[in-house]
Amino acid sequence: MCSVDRKSNDAPKWPIAGGKLFLEIRSWTEDCGLMSYDESYDFMYFVDKFASRVVGQRALSQFYKKNRDKTIFDKLTTQQIAYSILICENMMGMWEEDCVVKETCHTREEIDSYVRTATQKYHHKKGTRIPRNHDGWTDEGRAYLKTLMGEFRRVFGNTDFRINLVEHWRTYVSKYHKTSYKRTRDIETMEEVEGYDEEDTLLDLPEDDLQGLPLPEADDICDGYD
Repeated sequence: MCSVDRKSNDAPKWPIAGGKLFLEIRSWTEDCGLMSYDESYDFMYFVDKFASRVVGQRALSQFYKKNRDKTIFDKLTTQQIAYSILICENMMGMWEEDCVVKETCHTREEIDSYVRTATQKYHHKKGTRIPRNHDGWTDEGRAYLKTLMGEFRRVFGNTDFRINLVEHWRTYVSKYHKTSYKRTRDIETMEEVEGYDEEDTLLDLPEDDLQGLPLPEADDICDGYD
């Protein structure tokens, strides 16, 4: 994964097993015990820099302005988290190949002559003829999204897990997000506000928000948000 360091040397290496992300989160049970801040860090970074784009920067900014006491987990649904992971795993091979091109090709001629072989894992590749009004996702991708949604709904449905994660998230925000200042009765106080640092991006994506690939259209998959 071609990631950008967060102005330090602690850019996360997302845990991948068999091409799948965050299995330790998705398979979590009460028997595992609550996760520590360090154990949750990579997932929070993913949510901050990737999954949040499913909602969109403008929508999140408006949400934070109207809900100062809430966090991203009050806005981002488990369906959207599942969808962001589907997109990431779907595109991972192509992004890794892009990294190779950037690291090995130094001229326009070298870039143009590089033979790309990576394709999307769960979506038909560009140029494929698909039926009108079809979203382009393969049957495997649609079934996998349904599995992801079930996993995250189960885990986030556990009150203790969610409260613990939100506590870690507030710590994360206090460390890495911008803060705003306000004056109250002539006393300066600092209020933590979740926001974006546009210079701190995880992936060089073609769009600000993840709107390029439509959500699979299937009543048995997309049965509404949490």
